[in-house]
Amino acid sequence: MAEKRNYIIGKAELLSSLTPPPKISPNTDPIYTFKEVMDRLKPQFKYTISQLNKLDDETCPNDYAVAAITLHPSYIAKGHFPRTLFKEMAVRSIGSKGVDILPDRWTRKGEPVKSPTTKIFVAGKRDRLTAFS
Repeated sequence: MAEKRNYIIGKAELLSSLTPPPKISPNTDPIYTFKEVMDRLKPQFKYTISQLNKLDDETCPNDYAVAAITLHPSYIAKGHFPRTLFKEMAVRSIGSKGVDILPDRWTRKGEPVKSPTTKIFVAGKRDRLTAFS
């Protein structure tokens, strides 16, 4: 018969105490200014809305449509999920997919290179999306 060993861990109470996470100072400088963001997103949003409004009613049951939003590679952490934006747009996230993009700028040093990011698929009513734009 195999011998069963029970190991004793010295000072095991230290393993059960809470250890605070290390202190970090995240980079708070935005990649783009608010004006730059608006100048970039307005034409993209108008194009998307025009394409969604061209769809017939059979394609969009109950006037719901699906669109995709690609996140910047520097903002793919769970804490950067655009909940507030989705709430304002009256859409909900229905899935995501990993993609590679080449950002114009980023928070790292050096020139941007093609990087993995997330494309989020959202569903919402076409009239609400048109009103938001």
